[in-house]
Amino acid sequence: MKKKPLFVIGDSISMHYGPYLKEMLKDKCGYSRIKGNGEDSINVLKFVQNNKNKLLRHDIILFNCGLHDIKLNKGKTEKQVPIKQYEKNLKEILSELKKAGIVIWVRITPVDDKRHNRIVKDFSRFNKDVLTYNRVADKVMAENKIQTIDLYKFTKNLGNNLFCDHVHFKSEIRKLQAAYIAGRIGKIL
Repeated sequence: MKKKPLFVIGDSISMHYGPYLKEMLKDKCGYSRIKGNGEDSINVLKFVQNNKNKLLRHDIILFNCGLHDIKLNKGKTEKQVPIKQYEKNLKEILSELKKAGIVIWVRITPVDDKRHNRIVKDFSRFNKDVLTYNRVADKVMAENKIQTIDLYKFTKNLGNNLFCDHVHFKSEIRKLQAAYIAGRIGKIL
């Protein structure tokens, strides 16, 4: 069976589960990803617009953004990317990505408000914003008939001892996330 080329666009969460996912999919998919952190939906949109030809050579695009969008910098009253702009960006990203083969959205992962905001001092994140941005993304993905992997719910159901720092997950959680995503991709293929 020929391996399907897979391209991952995402933030540091995808960078962390990525090596495990690559290993788990090695017999099914050729794995590539954006260099570094995709950060917010503005950066993801720019990346997609600037790399259309490269992306179209992949049968599967796995993408996510949102944790950077929901950042509330100290002294500011608006999120780094306000919700309406986030929705618009997702629609524009999809208008390009849908030209590729299979597009899969990965929902934003949970935030522990107290832990995050105790450790990080220059900006805040809140799980209520994760829920709001996930709802908007769910709507956009449903309107565009995009497959969704619910990494939020999967991760949330793993319990309370998840994080190694303010928002990133312990290595055993990353492995479980990768296994979950690999299983979902296997079903989609």
